[in-house]
Amino acid sequence: MGTGYILEEINECVLSCPSGFIHQTGSRCIRCVSSPENNYCGGACREKHIRSIGDFQSLKYCTRVHTLNIYNIATIESRGNHFVESFTAFSSLEQIDHEFTIHNVKVFSTLSIFSRLHRIGITSNATMTIEENELLTDLWPLTQPPPIIQGSLNIVRNARLCLKHIEDFINYTTTHEKGLIRKRKKQKNKKNFHYV
Repeated sequence: MGTGYILEEINECVLSCPSGFIHQTGSRCIRCVSSPENNYCGGACREKHIRSIGDFQSLKYCTRVHTLNIYNIATIESRGNHFVESFTAFSSLEQIDHEFTIHNVKVFSTLSIFSRLHRIGITSNATMTIEENELLTDLWPLTQPPPIIQGSLNIVRNARLCLKHIEDFINYTTTHEKGLIRKRKKQKNKKNFHYV
């Protein structure tokens, strides 16, 4: 009989608790509550450049990432649950520090797959770019609070994304970042929004 732990949420047997999880009494690994004091549950990741659906798994235990660029992913046929399961890798991501780009990705119709993402940008130099994603029809649904953005937001040439969704997103993030606005006024920086 071997030793191992049950990884909560997916009931997977692992030899040790992976980054982003902590050992609980008994033989369970539970998701760590992310904070600066515990290095974001040990889930702080460097730059991630994702070019295929298989690359999604590189984010599986990241709670915070410095830069996340997802680009040039074509539509593929869905076979079994592997396609759907690949999107669960985004569920641990809570913060993107500097740059978030989704460019020419044909597998996202919404950004709700980033279900725990609550902040994009930790400085006024941060950027979020959503560009040329022909199947994207929604950013974050109203039932799921979108992340707060600090820095620049560029939403360009997303053929099916309605202006109303963009405006709702901008209105939400500007009304919910009051602390950041006060800080930015002191720095005399303004949020830059660009959408076409």
